[in-house]
Amino acid sequence: MSNKYLTKKQALETFRADILPEVVARYGLFDDKPAISEAWNDYTDGLCRDGKISIKQYDRWGNPF
Repeated sequence: MSNKYLTKKQALETFRADILPEVVARYGLFDDKPAISEAWNDYTDGLCRDGKISIKQYDRWGNPF
């Protein structure tokens, strides 16, 4: 894998810092697992489409939520 791709750790850090707070604010619950899972799936889909992660990473990364 090339260094041009994000690691899962980097993606999770960005997700937790930038996206998770928006999901929590929108739905009002930190434990809304379906909303958080959907947001993670949308986020990783976008990373893959933008070439920031490989298709292999996208397929292999399990949902951490």
